[in-house]
Amino acid sequence: MGIQAIAEGGNGSIYIDHMALNRDPQRNMLSNPSFDVNSTANVGTADSWQTWSDTGNHTFQVVGPLQTANTYGQKFTSANMKKNGAAWLLQDVVVSGNKLVEFKGNILVESVVQTKVSLCIQFFDRNDALLSEKYVDYR
Repeated sequence: MGIQAIAEGGNGSIYIDHMALNRDPQRNMLSNPSFDVNSTANVGTADSWQTWSDTGNHTFQVVGPLQTANTYGQKFTSANMKKNGAAWLLQDVVVSGNKLVEFKGNILVESVVQTKVSLCIQFFDRNDALLSEKYVDYR
């Protein structure tokens, strides 16, 4: 999940929870998909999740309990972004070629100002060459 600036000074805020990437409903390939495991005293990012950014000021915070369930989630805020800059919350997963995978999760867009919220899935070969990518955007 990412926040991408479409103009100078972009900012946005989202909540993320219960992410799933799987081949069948029984096996989620993501680690800590509910964001409930956080060994850093509920600050920063939940365990197994990484961040990447090239612009702006970002805050990552494990928050909870959420209203929809008695669980935690990840809040992600970005501000003062340069046009076309981005910040991402991500996880790497090994998958097999030519097999369908399903992605789903709960995302609440709290605010977007001169930004868009993007879900991106990228596929790389074993030598880290990008094979394909798919973006779904919310503005």
